[in-house]
Amino acid sequence: MLKKITILFFYISFSFSSLPDDMTCDVLKLSYIKSDQLLGLLKSMGYNVIEFEAINSENFSDMTFEPNADIIKPLSIIKFPNSEISYLQSYINTDEEDVEMSSFNSYIGSSPFPHLTSGDPLQRVLVCYDYNNVEPYINLIEYVKNKLDVGAKQIMVDALVIEINSSDLKEIGLNKIEYSQGRINSDNSMYPDSSSAGGFIDMINNLSIGASYSGLYTKEGKQINDLIDLEINALLQNTSAEILSKPSVLVLDGRQARIQVGEQIPISKFPVTNTGSEFEIPDVEYLPVGITLNLRPRISDDNRQITMQVETIITETAGEETSSILSAPTISNRKVESFVRIANNTPFIVGGLISNKKSDGIKKFPLLHKIPVIGNLFKSTANRKEKREVIVVITPHIIEDDYKKFSKVIPQDSDFFNSSGNKLFSNSYRLEESDIWDLKFITDSDVVKELRSKAGDQIGNSIPGEELFINKMLYEIVEKTNYFSYVNPENIVLFESDGSLVRFSDLDNLYLNENDDKGIALFLETSSNETFDRPRFRIDRNYNIKDSYKEDMRLLNTSSPTFILTNSKHRKALIEILILKYLLEINESLELSFNTFKRGLEIRFPNPSILENNPQLLDKEMTEMIYQISDYYYIFEKTFNKVNNNYK
Repeated sequence: MLKKITILFFYISFSFSSLPDDMTCDVLKLSYIKSDQLLGLLKSMGYNVIEFEAINSENFSDMTFEPNADIIKPLSIIKFPNSEISYLQSYINTDEEDVEMSSFNSYIGSSPFPHLTSGDPLQRVLVCYDYNNVEPYINLIEYVKNKLDVGAKQIMVDALVIEINSSDLKEIGLNKIEYSQGRINSDNSMYPDSSSAGGFIDMINNLSIGASYSGLYTKEGKQINDLIDLEINALLQNTSAEILSKPSVLVLDGRQARIQVGEQIPISKFPVTNTGSEFEIPDVEYLPVGITLNLRPRISDDNRQITMQVETIITETAGEETSSILSAPTISNRKVESFVRIANNTPFIVGGLISNKKSDGIKKFPLLHKIPVIGNLFKSTANRKEKREVIVVITPHIIEDDYKKFSKVIPQDSDFFNSSGNKLFSNSYRLEESDIWDLKFITDSDVVKELRSKAGDQIGNSIPGEELFINKMLYEIVEKTNYFSYVNPENIVLFESDGSLVRFSDLDNLYLNENDDKGIALFLETSSNETFDRPRFRIDRNYNIKDSYKEDMRLLNTSSPTFILTNSKHRKALIEILILKYLLEINESLELSFNTFKRGLEIRFPNPSILENNPQLLDKEMTEMIYQISDYYYIFEKTFNKVNNNYK
């Protein structure tokens, strides 16, 4: 099939030559709401909204866009013209049969990509305003960002699909749970006997409904959710229950989510026909078989309840399986559709998916059943009928906007989620709970709240100097991973004052001794007459600690970046600072903020081969970082107080 790419060139007849001299235009990028929805709302509110009408030009590949209105003061909102559609295929057939086949091919193969790809943001508008009267523009931006362009909440839905033998429930007789029903009911009639599948499901769901209306605790003070989990675990441990699937899905409020676990079974649409000397082979159609769970949740305005449309479908082939495509297998189908309202974090059960299974078996004594004639006396046939029921335990969790409470969708602390030993890609590490310091004494302090109230948007939610804590926490991660072992000390070099190149390992004998009060000090020279200012160091090869290591570092760094080495620990710290510098470079989008440095965040590490083979030059950034890491809290307080004093 011939394929082509049709490139459409658009000409927008709208020209800024009609823009008044005292007006300017800014692009407003939308994060959540569609531009068409925004423009429709603004138009109904009385704003001047300019849209375009596409008109075909003489050239087939060109189109002209005509605006439907003019720019007026004080404010005009302009819609960006939409792009046309272009397929890789030379034509798109609309026949019903071809459409079905095309949709299946795109599901397991590739799609035609009908829309042109461009690098500009898709959802945006152009706002033109009078720069002598910016108040209407500011009011519009604040209203759009705070009221209209607001992201929907998210819901994590956990599902547990269990197949149980109904007769096992009668054998174990699961106990029913009593709690104070409150507004629901005053007696125990709400709880049927749980020694049946239906009774067990009713019991769990009644507890869930009770949690929705009467609180989350029993009269003994136990959480209802915990009691529900105990009953379900008892079911799994004391019966022949089998977990068929345990999927989870994250979905936006009001959107549909579908979980499908199974396989596609090929079957023929029509039988094979013989027309003379030729056989006509029919088309093959694939039918999904397995577990399908369709969900559409909706969060209440108080964030306590979730209304959910649920569809559960269990399909499987009945009888003997065959590999022949021309066969027509019998497919058993169990389906439940429902609308439910349930409390946040509370499980409920969809049941009633019952099937009857027959199993035939032969009981026989070893060797004796093979004796001719009398062998039949030592074997017997056994027929068993089982009534099995599939129950689906669904638990919705509202994901809070606060990043601190986003733990439901963050992986558990485990080395499994870290990536190391890669040759083509960078290694990675996911932050664990133990990597994050508890700094509430800073973030929740009155002095920080007071500073934010005075500074307003100038500092926002940030804290002056917080990047020092982030760098220190990252440094401790570098320490924990023992990444320093990948750096060859022979490759670390620096320039002396006279411009000569010195290997760092040549200085080892000057400070690697038993006297921690004696070592070397490297002073960065900040002025040079060279065109390209190389980082040069003046090396004091016989430096003696005067007060203490920390006090000497503070004193020396008041004039220029300096670091002191007196033992192997300082040498190891220097190498780890070098790794930290690489780490910050390859994680350039990493925001050094308390608000984003949270558990589950992925940090990329430099490839070990870079550290092993590449020469490493000591520079100003590393020298400053050595001091900042060694005395981070002292420098943080100085940085914070300097900013805070400006608002007093």
